[in-house]
Order: sequence, then structure tokens, then C-alpha cells
Amino acid sequence: MSYKIYSADVERTYGKISGQGYQRERIYDLVESCKLRNIDSVFESILPNGKILEAGCGEGGWVIHLRRKGYEVIGVDISSEDLRNARRYDTTIPLLTSDIAKLPFMDRSFEAVICLGVVEHYEDGPLDLLKEMYRVLEPKGLLLLTVPYENLLRKIVHHPMACVYFSIERFLLRRKLVFGEYRYSRREITNLLEETGFKVVQVCVDEYVSADRCLALWVDWLFVFRSRDKTKYAGLNWLGKRVKALLSLFTLWIYSGGILICCEKPPDCVKVQ
Repeated sequence: MSYKIYSADVERTYGKISGQGYQRERIYDLVESCKLRNIDSVFESILPNGKILEAGCGEGGWVIHLRRKGYEVIGVDISSEDLRNARRYDTTIPLLTSDIAKLPFMDRSFEAVICLGVVEHYEDGPLDLLKEMYRVLEPKGLLLLTVPYENLLRKIVHHPMACVYFSIERFLLRRKLVFGEYRYSRREITNLLEETGFKVVQVCVDEYVSADRCLALWVDWLFVFRSRDKTKYAGLNWLGKRVKALLSLFTLWIYSGGILICCEKPPDCVKVQ
């Protein structure tokens, strides 16, 4: 089963503060840091030249980044504040306010859908969201999906410690914990995609290749390894950089914060119920 993460302050854990307003430096970093993710090179090798949707685009970092590369990308997000901030940064990008569970597009509208770090935050699970993305894809269209990865470091270190922390917060401190995200094994997320009707064509890790950023360390150990620079997403402090340097001696699969699954809607697809 996927691992369920709770938090007393979900927005702080995942780097989002309500009402934080427009910060040009933060969005500039979101756009520029796309180049530092290993999935950027995967996108270059696999994305088609046709219409692409980013479902859950937030403040538009990947929409802006990919459009600068020449891709025809439109972004959708439920947060009107995030989209307003994105438009202030770049007035040319096409954005729509919508719940990705009810996308405002006809069937078979896109040649590719990108969804990065979104579906894991739905406590009822991702199946309805995956079916909706399946619906708007053309036959042979691609879904590029990232979710948090239940890596080895999380299994043997962070998750046991998190269980103790949750118990202290809930039973001793009497604090209300709310759902944060699911973390998936490779098998779990590929099974869900295949259940939806997709054919998985490629799986790889999703992590920063630069020495000063790390998704897993930034999210899991926010008070220990996180940089004080709030405009720098997934930025590490001096200790975090040294820990990542040590982890980098091993395979990325041991500590990667996310996993990318590239899958295809079959050409002879039938409508998903």
C-alpha cells in the first residue's frame, strides 16, 4: 500500500504559504530550476510538438519553461491566486482556472498531458484524476506523471521516524493532523495507471541534479536541511548539501524524492468508465 503522510501544517511542509502574494524572484526560480531536474531531459526526448496540457500547473514554472522551448503548452490549476501570480510574471502564457478532476476540455483534445506532483494530494486516491486525463488525451497521446517516491531512505529512516512524530503530535500534543500526500512504490503507481487503461512506456526518478537542491531532503527534513532562502524551491542549507553529496555516491533510486512515469493512451482505446 502507498504510504500516507500527515502534517499539522501542510502548506509549510510543501513550500506553499496562503496569501504569500506575488514574488517575482520565487517564480523566476521556479522557471529556472526546471532545467535542474533530470526529468527536463526526458521531456525533451519524448514530448510531441502538438497541444500539451499541464494539469495542476501552480504558478506556471513548467508552462513558462516549456513554452520558451517552443512547446504549445496550456496550464490549468484550481488556485486563481497562483494563476494570477503566473500571469503577472508572464502575460503571454495561456492559463485556465479549473479543478483537474473536471477538465474544461472535450475528449481527445491533447497530444500530451503533464501532471507533476499533484495527484498524490487527493486523499480519495488518483484514479478519478487519471481517468479525466485519459479522457482528454488523443489515442497514442502521452501522460507524463510524477508522484512522491517511497524510496529506500524513506522506508528505513524517515517513515519510521514520521510515525513516532505523528503519534506525539496527535496523542500527546493533541494537535490536529491533516492529510498531506501519498507516497508510491514503482509497482503501485504503474498498476494504477494500467488500471486506468494506460500503457507504461518509461519510468525514471524525479530529482534535482544540482548539488544545492533535493526534493526528498527538502520535504522530509524541512527544519534540518532546508535553505532559509524561501524563493529557492527545494534549496538546501550547508548541511543538506553535504548529506546530498554523500547520497550522490549511490544510485538515485535510493533517495530520489519523486518518480516519473511516462505512459501512452492506446490507439485502440475504449472509453474509461
